[in-house]
Amino acid sequence: NWLRRVESRGDRNPSRYEDGSLNYFEFVGELVGRQKHEVWLYQYDISGGLASWAAPVALLQPVEGIWHTGIVVFGREYWYGGQCFESKPETTPFGTPLKKTKLGATLCTRAELWDKMNRELCREYTRDAYDVMTHNCNHFSDEVAMFLLNKHIPDEVRLQPVHFANSITAHALRPLLNQWLGGFDADAMKGIEEARATDLAKEEVAWTMIRVGSLVSYAREGLPSITAEVIAKDEGACDLWWWEPSGTKHGSFVEAASVSKMQVTDLRRHTGRRTGRRAIGSDVTSDGAPEGCSVS
Repeated sequence: NWLRRVESRGDRNPSRYEDGSLNYFEFVGELVGRQKHEVWLYQYDISGGLASWAAPVALLQPVEGIWHTGIVVFGREYWYGGQCFESKPETTPFGTPLKKTKLGATLCTRAELWDKMNRELCREYTRDAYDVMTHNCNHFSDEVAMFLLNKHIPDEVRLQPVHFANSITAHALRPLLNQWLGGFDADAMKGIEEARATDLAKEEVAWTMIRVGSLVSYAREGLPSITAEVIAKDEGACDLWWWEPSGTKHGSFVEAASVSKMQVTDLRRHTGRRTGRRAIGSDVTSDGAPEGCSVS
């Protein structure tokens, strides 16, 4: 049935698997009904065309443009300008893209990407962290591309700041560009169609609500998310434990130490535990289950 379903889609989307084969992730994606979505890199020349003729003198080398980029997927554009934004493609403050490059196709979903942005990238890509040379929109686009495709954006974009590092002009314009390109906020999104921004303050408030005994969703790298209990909490991380079923009769409790706050989401439920302890870094048998673990 699955093969017939794939074959029946072939005429409607002949480029779905362009080489006629499926890798492991594509195969699993098909089995669970995942759809592939094309991923594009939109490149905007923030110099307005000046770079093509002025760069050889001002920057000591020829360039096609001074690039701001956004990743376009799921019918939305994702970009960084002081906050992480999602908006309708080509409605950002940067006008019309000069180049559009297809990077590939992803099996991720829009919800998964937004969760990645809202839990993790919003903490790394902030207004204070913006730097046109070392931490800019292209670094953000590269991280999004790696998450969706496990591949980098083209080197001409990703490594452009490295090529300008010795330019006196680039260093002179650096403070001005940081203020402009890293200064967008929620007010700047007014008038931009179907736009939303990640909310770091909201995420930080949610983290403060987590305490010893809280039940959280733990996003494990390369594994399904699981529900776990917080057994200790620090400023930016927590220790967890959870019940891990196994092929044996009982299964066991598993613990993890120093789990980043970017990997947990509060489920707003509590076990009743009040006293914390550190994870011991090894599996615990069911005999080690805590007292008072009725969920409220």
